[in-house]
Amino acid sequence: MAETRLQVPVSEDLEHWLAERSRRTSAAAPAVRQARIELDLWRSVLAAELRRIRLSAAQAVFLGRLMGPVPLDGAVAAAAPVVYTRAADVLLLPWADAAPSEHAFDAEALLGYLHRLGPAADHALHQACADWYAAGADPSPAAWARVGLTVREGALTGTSSTTHESNASAEHPCSDLA
Repeated sequence: MAETRLQVPVSEDLEHWLAERSRRTSAAAPAVRQARIELDLWRSVLAAELRRIRLSAAQAVFLGRLMGPVPLDGAVAAAAPVVYTRAADVLLLPWADAAPSEHAFDAEALLGYLHRLGPAADHALHQACADWYAAGADPSPAAWARVGLTVREGALTGTSSTTHESNASAEHPCSDLA
C-alpha cells in the first residue's frame, strides 16, 4: 500500500505525551513515528469496539438513518454518548409515538445499551452509521458487515415492555427515517 506523508502541527503538550508514550513502549520511536503508532492504535480500538457492538437489523437501520447524515464530532462526549443522545431525542420526546413502523424494537432496551457505550464504542458506532449511510443505506446484514458492524435478527432483550412501533406521520420531525 502506498504511503502518504502528513504533516500536522501539535502542541508542546501533545509532543511531550507522544515522547513519553514512545519512551514507555518497546518501539522507542521519534514523536512523528509514535504519532503514526497512536493513530493505528486508535483505529484498532475503534474496530475492536465496533466488533463488540451487537444490534438487531431494525435497531441498526434506525441508528444508521438517524446518525448517518450527522457529521462526526472529534470530541469525546462529556455527559452521554452522542448516539444515545440523538436516539433518546427521537425515542423519548412526544413525537416518538409517530416513528416509522419498520423500526419495531424495545426502545428502552436499545437506549440502555447505547447509554452504556464508552466513548470509543460511541465514536465507532457513529462512524459505522455514517459509512453505511454514505454507501447507500442498504439494510442487509452484509452491508452492515462491510462497515464493520455485526447485525442479527431479533432484538436486544430488556426488562421493559415498551416497544417502539407505530406508523409514520408527515408532521414527524424525523419522518425521513422511513
